[in-house]
Amino acid sequence: MAISGRQSGSLRRRWTAVATILAAASLLAAACGSASPGTSKQAGSRGGTLTIATEFSNGSLDPAKGNAGTDTAYLDEIFAPLIRYGTNGHLQGVLATSWKYVGSDYKTFQIDLRHGVEFSNGQPLNAAAVVASIKHYETSGNDWTTTCTTVTALSAYVVQLQCAKPNPDLPEVLNDYTLGGDIVAPQTLAHPSTLTTDPIGAGEYTLDLAQTVTGSTYTYVANPKYFDQSAIHYSRIVVKYIANLSSALDAVRSGQVDWLADADPTTLKAAKTSGLPVQVTPFAFNGIELADRAPGASNPLGKLQVRQALEYAVNRAAIVKALYGDFGQPTDEVATPTSPTDWDAAVNNYYPYDPAKAKQLLAAAGYAHGLTISVEDTPLDATLTQAVIGYWNAVGVKAKLTADPSITVEISRVLAKDFPVMAYLYGSIPMYLQAVNWFEPDANLYNPFGTDDPAINQLISAATTAPAAEQDAAWQKVQAAGVQQAWYVGVAVFDIGIIHVSSINVPSLVGGYVGNPIDVTPSS
Repeated sequence: MAISGRQSGSLRRRWTAVATILAAASLLAAACGSASPGTSKQAGSRGGTLTIATEFSNGSLDPAKGNAGTDTAYLDEIFAPLIRYGTNGHLQGVLATSWKYVGSDYKTFQIDLRHGVEFSNGQPLNAAAVVASIKHYETSGNDWTTTCTTVTALSAYVVQLQCAKPNPDLPEVLNDYTLGGDIVAPQTLAHPSTLTTDPIGAGEYTLDLAQTVTGSTYTYVANPKYFDQSAIHYSRIVVKYIANLSSALDAVRSGQVDWLADADPTTLKAAKTSGLPVQVTPFAFNGIELADRAPGASNPLGKLQVRQALEYAVNRAAIVKALYGDFGQPTDEVATPTSPTDWDAAVNNYYPYDPAKAKQLLAAAGYAHGLTISVEDTPLDATLTQAVIGYWNAVGVKAKLTADPSITVEISRVLAKDFPVMAYLYGSIPMYLQAVNWFEPDANLYNPFGTDDPAINQLISAATTAPAAEQDAAWQKVQAAGVQQAWYVGVAVFDIGIIHVSSINVPSLVGGYVGNPIDVTPSS
């Protein structure tokens, strides 16, 4: 969520501060990652209770079924990940002390595990346990691990993944941000019914069932078996589900909540006006997908001129100012500036607002008198969609809009190819992972008609196997091709953030780090 307006078992919305997903500051795909092995550290002075609020209810406490964009607030406390983003914005090891690709084809990946770690129930965390947990995660059908199903323990503390095709972003997949790196205890896997009620991990905290009200309030207490006691800054963390962000902000103002995750631009603006501290990062992007690109006389979107006309017709800057103010920026891309494998500055203003040019392109394509297209959206996308449709109307393109009542209905209709055009909301992830959804020809939620572009396929193939130092530039060519072929009308990159009280210290959101309650400390 990791991260999108559409959710399924194989594609998770990456949204939160918190979660999905991977706004990488530096791609460590081919490099060897590391963490200092060290022995167990002792606890220092701790705060009492840290209270967190999120607007998202818990979908599942099982990392294989959880939503990477909305469930990490409930999972980060329980599960120690193999790898995570540190507060410096770079990947660092937690249960893994190092990781590397073997060879240059990005098909073989090895992880060295920290010695002497135990799950909260006392079971040893070794290679066999990690193999079992990764295989469990793969049962979710996640698009990013389906080709890496050979997972083996080479020794007591070395795990190897063997992939059928190159996967240069396994460090991104095997971290807490996508949930793939959250390691579940063997006892829990042996009793699957406990996965959603009382899961066992090796994280800083354990779930206090007696003080937890499912669907409302989740209470976590410090884990005495965690290998680094100095990393536990509070004796207890309480996560509250507050569906209304305005109510959640009021709870921060009154001191009932210390830390509000997932704040949108409207809430961030209100918090700043109130004088509350905020931490923000450009994290998500949205726009309109021109999904049915199949050539044919009966399909206007099959013509590049029509798709490009729809691009030039939209005043992105005006929409962003109206919807997001200081917490957004216009974009033509499906990317955020914090992800170097996605963001290509050279094409970010590829389609400046030019309604006259839009009309010229429509006329050249045979639609001088306009055309009508069917568009689908959900309440999550409605305001932006209406704004875009207004600009299209001004150049003679009429939209027959269908508003889906829920994400579930949207998923069904998208996969059924009911609409040639639909709104999207997505979070920043490295381009290799994103390409699986947006650019590869296998039909899915973001390429439902299975557009197969040989030139883009070739760019993906070249980028996947490029040396690490050349990968950013290679993947940016994929992004540029998508923009130039007008596969989507990108509109906005917008910030999400954390709002908090002044009595706690919250690290800045930099690079790939988008916040984690584990890192919050008392201010005194």
